[in-house]
Amino acid sequence: MDQSGHVLERSALMKEKYGLRQFVIDVIVLLLT
Repeated sequence: MDQSGHVLERSALMKEKYGLRQFVIDVIVLLLT
């Protein structure tokens, strides 16, 4: 399953809602998992 596109869209929405800090945390979590 290629979830890259979905993750990017979700991250963009979260970035608008929670700000850049949450976006960075989300990216770090994706890299760790």
